[in-house]
Amino acid sequence: GEPFAMTSSNQCGLEEFMGGSGGGSRTPGQALTDIAGAVVGGGAQLCELANSQDESLVQFYSEVLAFSFFRNHGEMVPSPWSLLGARRYLGDISGQTTADPPLRNQAGMIKDKDWLNEAIMQATRQVPIGIMGVQETVSIADSAFVAVASYAWWIPDPNGCTHEEALNNNCAAQRRHFEEDIGMWYQAYAASMYEDIFQDAFRRVVRRIGTGPWGAGVWWGDSQMYFLVVWLASSLVGNVELDYYVYDHFVENAGNQCLVLGGPQKCQECIRRGATSLFISEGRCGRLGVQDMIAEFNGRSAESLLRALHSSGPPPTQVFDTLGPTGRDIVRSLESVGRTRSSAIAGTRIFRLLPSRTPCESVALAPIANAKVCYEAAAELGIHAQIVGIRGGADRCQYLDTRGREHAVCSSDTQLASVVTYERISNGTCASANLVAIDTKATCERAAERLGLPVTKATEVRGERRSKAVCFYQDWHGPPALLLDSEPDERAVKLCLRPPLPKYSSAAASRGVPGLSGCKGFEYSGSEGMCKVWTSEVQGSHPAKGSICLQYHGA
Repeated sequence: GEPFAMTSSNQCGLEEFMGGSGGGSRTPGQALTDIAGAVVGGGAQLCELANSQDESLVQFYSEVLAFSFFRNHGEMVPSPWSLLGARRYLGDISGQTTADPPLRNQAGMIKDKDWLNEAIMQATRQVPIGIMGVQETVSIADSAFVAVASYAWWIPDPNGCTHEEALNNNCAAQRRHFEEDIGMWYQAYAASMYEDIFQDAFRRVVRRIGTGPWGAGVWWGDSQMYFLVVWLASSLVGNVELDYYVYDHFVENAGNQCLVLGGPQKCQECIRRGATSLFISEGRCGRLGVQDMIAEFNGRSAESLLRALHSSGPPPTQVFDTLGPTGRDIVRSLESVGRTRSSAIAGTRIFRLLPSRTPCESVALAPIANAKVCYEAAAELGIHAQIVGIRGGADRCQYLDTRGREHAVCSSDTQLASVVTYERISNGTCASANLVAIDTKATCERAAERLGLPVTKATEVRGERRSKAVCFYQDWHGPPALLLDSEPDERAVKLCLRPPLPKYSSAAASRGVPGLSGCKGFEYSGSEGMCKVWTSEVQGSHPAKGSICLQYHGA
């Protein structure tokens, strides 16, 4: 249906999930999703209403507030947390708000008088509870309160984009953590995640899940991505119905949910109705909306949707649009590989997406190792690509299709063989990929720059055997950094050198310079900045800083 407004009565046969529509009651069997942080009640410390859902809800759901008194030393209730039978005792609250008085963007209001919820839920449910080996059946209100946090993407990536871009689903970092979010939702709503004695009771009460823009509230997630995450994770829970509510002016991140409608007409009308055009751009309304996604994935497996999320493209294209007809055309092309002789599935002037298991070099294209170039290629191709580790070789820009197959993303801007190139290795070592380890700070920093790796702190030299230190990059703990270490962490991305090959010409050959047919090895001298070709057998070598000796066994 249309987005909820302050005057809305029940839509789709349901009451508003926070209890603000119609008579102020709740839909039986529906769990209310508290868009929580690490604790229930958030920054308001359980003391006041706010322009956020989590802080305000506890004021109206008195039983939830009461549980905080059972915590030690003034601590708050941690999430995820569930309370079966929770009811709203106070009025009035709704997810829909307005900037005008008396709400002023707050979630609901408590009146000076007549502040009790006279339409409190009366429906009950008989549930079994097993305590100390004794099974009992008790009657509780047919509702639940479930607090669950989403992934705070802006904590590890605070400088990834501006606040304005985040409000408009225009940050790549907003789309990189859907698997973590799926796990968080599942942990809160899967009965099997709770103690055995409560699992049956949980299943009997929680038959529906009611939620608004979970993940896309004041933690500013991508609302389109989060709709798909919630849908996928709820399907994994099983035996529950998902009631997803769209608002034109939700109490958190107002207007952002309009982008879920797509259209773009529906989206634009939603922004105007909610008076949120000051911070939500109508130009960010995508071509496709939630109904298009339902038509595309309804009846398909959760795995197919997960694969689609992995293949979704980066901003500025909205998530739904990357999974729509343009995205499906690419997928159909991928699935038709073997029936066509085309060397590229999709492409632009510079970048190409190749069939599965087709290396860039086989069609005279250059592989992409630079993270920024990979991101640029993905944006132009309308897909989600990233640098991934290749077993026994250097990391490359790859696209994962909906069947889990990897496809090379290549560049027609091939590099000259005479130019020194840098590679990154996630699986293995530089030597295992026939590359040379980097052992100097200057070269290490130059490699990171050429590979497009963000570095926010000075290069650090570690280890007792510093003469044996190699260059690697880490971003899993603390700010992204370069280190030289003799014993790097197994998760480290090693930065390596691919030494230049000598150039040959007919003029050089006429002066007696041999071709590769007579080559037995290469010697690279860093001090001289040049390569030498060995035409006699290489019997051995000794270490010399800045120099490299390689045997050549023929093509």
